[in-house]
Amino acid sequence: YKRQNLNRRLFGVLFPDDFTPSSRYAGQLQSRIELAEPEVGRVFAALSERLEVCNSRLEGVTPHFAPADGFNVVNDPQKQTAEISYEKRGIHYSAAADEQEKRGPGTVFFHETGHMVDHLAAGVAGAPLSDDIAFRQAIEEDKTAFLSAYQALQPADQTVFLRWLRDDDYSKHSLSDLLGGLTGNEIAGLWTHETSYWEKGDKITKEAFAHFFEASMGAPERKLERICQFFPTAYGRFRDLIAAVDVPDEQKHVLIKT
Repeated sequence: YKRQNLNRRLFGVLFPDDFTPSSRYAGQLQSRIELAEPEVGRVFAALSERLEVCNSRLEGVTPHFAPADGFNVVNDPQKQTAEISYEKRGIHYSAAADEQEKRGPGTVFFHETGHMVDHLAAGVAGAPLSDDIAFRQAIEEDKTAFLSAYQALQPADQTVFLRWLRDDDYSKHSLSDLLGGLTGNEIAGLWTHETSYWEKGDKITKEAFAHFFEASMGAPERKLERICQFFPTAYGRFRDLIAAVDVPDEQKHVLIKT
């Protein structure tokens, strides 16, 4: 394995040299970046140079970064599900599968890089941006408002809502996952983490941050609209956290979090 095998930058991210700008997937990612919410796109652009995509088929791929500098994004065509490993300092996913993703091309890439941005923006060694008391309180506030409205419905209307949430509409995957995480998967659609996942510490803030980030990076359909409808307070706080991120070009490092 040699450094020159990784020498092509696309929208800041370092990709293998066989991943060309003319590829369909690169075009899909680029289109989403161009449609990103301004502040979220700004932070992605500022931190993207710390992200490096590797092909798992390359022999001896190892992280090239010092602890506070960045992460690898490992493209494994055989990978069935995305995995993020802070021990291995990388995202492991299948770009080919993400290109055909039913929830929209780039969903996995931007969700997992959302997790990375969460850590990188806080300097990696520091607490993630999502580890924010006001963000957690905002999520709880939105949860309370939702449950109050849901429980006020007649049983028949609750059933109608659940059918709506569980129909084959991929724009609801973030909504489904977060409502599931807040209700022990009692109120959820087709896309959720296992109930046991939510019991491992405070996962809801981390997943909310990543879902909000992905939806803000030019997501197709009505993803962001759904999030703003059901999590208006939490998304507002997410925007505050993103807006506070300052990554000077000469430093590419930040420790700003309120």
